[in-house]
Amino acid sequence: MKIEKKLEKLSKIVEQVEDSQTPLDKAISLYKEGVDIAKECGEILERYESDILVLQKSALGFSTPAFDE
Repeated sequence: MKIEKKLEKLSKIVEQVEDSQTPLDKAISLYKEGVDIAKECGEILERYESDILVLQKSALGFSTPAFDE
């Protein structure tokens, strides 16, 4: 699943958790799911950041092992 879809799902989960009509057991289950999705998004963003740093170094003429192979 792409990060945009994950963020969309996370947003919907937040809405449900914040809804006072959501039963507590359901809210807790949704919260756990949301934490997992947020962790996945964080990992994806860290990979993107790493890729961007490699590209920036490459553009500035620095040697990058990932591209030198």
